[in-house]
Amino acid sequence: MLDTITPDHSFQVEERKAYLDDGTEIPDMKVLTHPVTNQILGRHSNSYTPINYDQIVDNLMSAIKTSDITSDYNEKITVYEGGRKLKVDVLFPDLQFEVTNSPTQLRDVSQFRIQMFSSHDAAWKYCISADGLRLVCLNGMTFPDPLARISLKHTSRVNVDATANHIVNQLDTFKDKESIWNTYANQYISDDYVEQFFKSKLVKKKTHSSIKKNNERQLENLMSLYHDHTQDLGNTKWALYNCLTSWSTHTDFTDNTGRRMSRSPHNTSVERTNLVKSALQSKEWEELCLQ
Repeated sequence: MLDTITPDHSFQVEERKAYLDDGTEIPDMKVLTHPVTNQILGRHSNSYTPINYDQIVDNLMSAIKTSDITSDYNEKITVYEGGRKLKVDVLFPDLQFEVTNSPTQLRDVSQFRIQMFSSHDAAWKYCISADGLRLVCLNGMTFPDPLARISLKHTSRVNVDATANHIVNQLDTFKDKESIWNTYANQYISDDYVEQFFKSKLVKKKTHSSIKKNNERQLENLMSLYHDHTQDLGNTKWALYNCLTSWSTHTDFTDNTGRRMSRSPHNTSVERTNLVKSALQSKEWEELCLQ
């Protein structure tokens, strides 16, 4: 489905019985609908517990206010696909630092950011994370730290208060990245190692045999994107890190005819962010600077 984006997140989802086309009720299943449009937002078992968007947004904003980490923040709330999916971005302009040791001395500023995702169609779990936003190119700076991201299924056991409070308290995780990212800026790597990293962690195709295959088109895209970043950042781990985060952040592109490359850029971004997070947690990423 193509994206449809609306600002309204305050609707209360309605639960209805599920039926077959012939009118037969489907046992142990329910349908979630939008109260105004009557659009079907999801089909689930009766054990599924929907979490209304206004509840989780209010809990997050309350956690930020009571934490008193800063009063300088702004939020952006986006609802996709007629209400099926929700994304919340909260930026903190006065919580930032620079990576200054890149070869070109580029003034590279990142701000603290909190993101939250949810959905009524079960495509996205309830997820809340702390990371950074790089202002030079608006990359979302994915954190591999397990405690900086909480992802939970929609059940009655989800405690939105506790998860929101936990993520708000991840400011120290963000501050720790200042020394790590400055280290990346001085760790030089070769194109061969970068290509092997992509093949190992991002472009492998699933096969039913022992023959290993890669998505060659995606590999070429990633290598091209990496070389673009080396123009400003040199052949460094910092350039590779920003290549990865750019690839996962900027997904709403069109081809020469104006046709979207991805039918659902927001879904593509979530999928790629998960891939990048996994890649950053890998042994290959840790060993990259040792080669």
